[in-house]
Amino acid sequence: MKNISKPALMALLFPLPPLSVQEKIIKVIESKRIESRALLQKASGNRNALTKKIEKLILGNLSVEEL
Repeated sequence: MKNISKPALMALLFPLPPLSVQEKIIKVIESKRIESRALLQKASGNRNALTKKIEKLILGNLSVEEL
């Protein structure tokens, strides 16, 4: 809404889901956070391994066939 005031927005009431549903939502969010951290760590490890391989290729310590 174009001309709605901040106090009007702050006065809006939103119903909350039951506590059991809130707890399920929290569990899903936490599991996704853990999954996200693991994926970030894996990506970082892959990046580091690739960097080392590229360095070896550039220095001639690794051939393309060995990849």
